Amino acid sequence: MTVAASDRPDPAGRLGRIALYRWWRRSVVGRVDHEAVLARVIEESGWSPRFAFMTMMSAGIAVLGLLLSSPAVVIGAMLISPLMNPILGFGFSLALFDFRELRRSLKALVIGSVAAIAFTALLVLVSPLQAPTAEIVARTRPNLFDLAVALFAALAGTFAIIRGRGDTIVGVAIATALMPPLAVVGYGIATRNAPVGMGAFALFATNFITIALSATVMARFYGFGHHLSRRQSWVQTGLLTLVFIVMAIPLGISLNRIGREALAPRRRGHCCPTGSARTPA
Repeated sequence: MTVAASDRPDPAGRLGRIALYRWWRRSVVGRVDHEAVLARVIEESGWSPRFAFMTMMSAGIAVLGLLLSSPAVVIGAMLISPLMNPILGFGFSLALFDFRELRRSLKALVIGSVAAIAFTALLVLVSPLQAPTAEIVARTRPNLFDLAVALFAALAGTFAIIRGRGDTIVGVAIATALMPPLAVVGYGIATRNAPVGMGAFALFATNFITIALSATVMARFYGFGHHLSRRQSWVQTGLLTLVFIVMAIPLGISLNRIGREALAPRRRGHCCPTGSARTPA
């Protein structure tokens, strides 16, 4: 009986994969101080007076920047926002199946988010400026590009934490933009504008879920959670894949709709060019 070439065992390829895996474990994963990284993530991911103060200050700066339509002020709010810490803690906890730390991180994030929304709503209520600015409107229609930005930024941020490259976190904080959407949610509540509030909350949820799950992937890639059983790893992989697919579908539809709206004026211009219709003499 003749065995097809595709069905024959490939010992060279298998040995190559084993050698690559061993090199990665020894030269990359082996150089990571897992205990120190986890200690730092856990320390910064919980609720604390410092976390509460910085969250409120960041929320105040963000909503003022949005009302003034000042990108520089909004960026300043992103830089001091501590919301990234509990989200990364959530991601690492998921990688380890450490549900106690997962609940702790989630508690800090929920309390911080609710406090930020309430504070920004209060500031909007007492503000004489309440018209929706371009900075506000820009955060009400999340799409697939927002997911991609959060994905790349989260991978970079988790890599920076694991490898001890803290200088990268500044750029990650700007890219992920966690606080401005919450400020827009507060604005929507204060002005009773439900579409604006819900759209901004959808953007925040997209960023939160994408950052957390991306941190989980990067943490597993660097050897965190190596104690998990094969079944637990498969459950983890299936859950991450399912969540990304479920998020990507509506965000892709939103991006397609935004693209069609942007092209509509150009298409109308091609169909009816200026000056093509002349009044008969």
